[in-house]
Amino acid sequence: MLGAGGRTGVCFNGEIYGYQSLRREISGYEFQTAGDTELLLALYERDGPAMAESLPGMFAFALWDDARRRLYCARDRFGEKPFFYAWGTGGEFVFASEIKAILATGLVEPRIDPAAVRQYLRRGYVPSDRTIYRNIHSLPPAHRLVLQDGKLEIDRYWSLPPVDFTISLETAVEKFRHLFDRAVARQLVADVARGGVPERRP
Repeated sequence: MLGAGGRTGVCFNGEIYGYQSLRREISGYEFQTAGDTELLLALYERDGPAMAESLPGMFAFALWDDARRRLYCARDRFGEKPFFYAWGTGGEFVFASEIKAILATGLVEPRIDPAAVRQYLRRGYVPSDRTIYRNIHSLPPAHRLVLQDGKLEIDRYWSLPPVDFTISLETAVEKFRHLFDRAVARQLVADVARGGVPERRP
């Protein structure tokens, strides 16, 4: 999706939970759609790279800022949606939600990473910032990536909040119920029919 005037564009995989309430918090932006994709463009216009810090949901996206010649990418807090990237043989920056899509471009020659193979055989998984290929990388959960002027910068935008060991059991139960109900309510908001089943009309 392109933003106003074509100055920004976003490629988005996932869902932003409770996006309708987030849209209402943004002033000065004229939304052209009713979905959550355009929210990313509006938040970037308002907050810039800090936008990921206020995003609840499962997502991976890449946003291009034409004026600044900046590529801004982010992955959700728990890594539900994947984001892989690599440098092509001609210096191209390639990204996708699957490794096979990166390989299909023909721009990246895969090279097996022996260290990643050892990690997998020993622990049953590959570290979150790596893949089985040494020249194809994974953006870790709760991280964002900025590519500008040929420089690639990656940083963490969110961490688990500290544990409150002083809270009583009763207060903890009440707080959990509140947060659980709010999380479910947010995830029931969608711009398509829930469960993929179209609504029946009389």
